[in-house]
Amino acid sequence: MVIFTKFTLRTKFTKFTYIHPEEGGPHDHHGEPVPSNGRSHPAGGHRPRRAARVATFLRRADKIDLHSTAIRDVEASFTKTFEASGIAIAPDLIHRAAAATGGYPFLIQLVGYFLWGEAEKHQASLSSAAVDRAIAAAIRRNERVVIEAALATVSGKDLEFLHAMAVDDGTSTAADIGQRTASGRTLVAKYRTRLLAAGIIESAGHGKVDFAIPGLRQYLRKHRS
Repeated sequence: MVIFTKFTLRTKFTKFTYIHPEEGGPHDHHGEPVPSNGRSHPAGGHRPRRAARVATFLRRADKIDLHSTAIRDVEASFTKTFEASGIAIAPDLIHRAAAATGGYPFLIQLVGYFLWGEAEKHQASLSSAAVDRAIAAAIRRNERVVIEAALATVSGKDLEFLHAMAVDDGTSTAADIGQRTASGRTLVAKYRTRLLAAGIIESAGHGKVDFAIPGLRQYLRKHRS
């Protein structure tokens, strides 16, 4: 079996390095990557403290350098990286994998990581089923590391606000959120400001907001109380 230990993915805006767990690097106790901006991270520590660090990373990095990367740039980078490494994958599967990232840097890192793992297990070849497994694993990991860490910091009223947003397929208006939560304009504005400051939602035009964290809408719908 071919063992790949390290590769670098470059996009127009960012650069990511994937390191096999045997070589160390920014991985958790499952051997999977955690959000990294290229700086070293202390090992060990308690789980709640680690979750708080992840939430802090999310707030800060999302505002500084986690700009959405165009899907076509992700697709081009995946193509170049896998071709250079001798990994066989069809163009339509590369497109599927790139689209699944939403252009979000940590998901780009995760999808690439799990695709690499599938390639290791299947003689440097990626089938449709292998790509689907990699995408599903990346989504689950994003939910655990990013989404659940972010939601651990919000209040019950914040969560109610977010669930009201999750009803919409796209942007949400303050009026709709107020109606769904039976909240007045002042209260809606208060929680909108809190969630914007936390980097969990983002402004999408006058009186409109959208989720800032990829996969959060789908996660909330799956976990609707």
